[in-house]
Amino acid sequence: ADSSMTVTVTRAQVQVHAVTTRMLPANISRISMSHFGSQYGDREMAQALARAVKAKSPGIILDLRGNPGGLLTQVIDIGQMMIENGIIVQQVSREGDEMVTETYSVDAEHLIYTTESTSGKKKVSTYSRNYPVIVPAEVPIVVLIDGGSASASEILAGTLQANKRALVVGMPTLGKGVGQTVVPMDKGRRNMHVTNFEFLPGGVKMDWVGVIPDVEVAMPDFADPAQDPASDKQLVQAQTELLNLFSGGTAPVRDPAEVAKRKDELLKSHKDDFQQEIDGRKKFI
Repeated sequence: ADSSMTVTVTRAQVQVHAVTTRMLPANISRISMSHFGSQYGDREMAQALARAVKAKSPGIILDLRGNPGGLLTQVIDIGQMMIENGIIVQQVSREGDEMVTETYSVDAEHLIYTTESTSGKKKVSTYSRNYPVIVPAEVPIVVLIDGGSASASEILAGTLQANKRALVVGMPTLGKGVGQTVVPMDKGRRNMHVTNFEFLPGGVKMDWVGVIPDVEVAMPDFADPAQDPASDKQLVQAQTELLNLFSGGTAPVRDPAEVAKRKDELLKSHKDDFQQEIDGRKKFI
């Protein structure tokens, strides 16, 4: 038989949390960020970092594995929480016949926005920092990345690495160092994505390559961290590196020749994958 019921629904704002914190052995704070799409992501990260510092954690593991990215503004804000002086990100784009570089950098008190074109035009704007440094320089940070870390998560990992503020552990990121402008077409029924700018985290090029970890560690094929935490070899390595830094040990440094070779390998691999994708789509044209 048909039946009905009355349900009272209260209108409210639903907040999807992007940041979670978990305490690991030795009081290490593991802060995971699943995406940069939440308008509250920077505030959640600020609260998580402040709690870790207050808890006198020997260090922080920032887990960006599988993070597909999101808002660049979140990266700029979160970068300020850990970097006192340096370039957070540069964006290079074409304006007419000129190439324009936009740089977001910080000093102890300011967020500095600089635009400079190939014609020599330059403009510098200085603002109060959106966030002060929350994590003191003496508190070590290890960032976890993998092939699922893309766009904004690559930028944050890359800028912390370039500014020597964090040790990066895991596997190379996706390598999406560019952005697109969406052009509506056919009365809104279709659109065209035009790649027209490139990101350089910390001023370092990453497009087609990604961020290369300081310590490269692959996950075992059948790892199940939920059931067996020890199978998360990347997290285990991150804890080992963090405790080493906390005890005064030196951070591992990859041989520049090895890094260059790894970049060449990744560049070739990504270009081959792209060509295969193009060839596959041609079959349906």
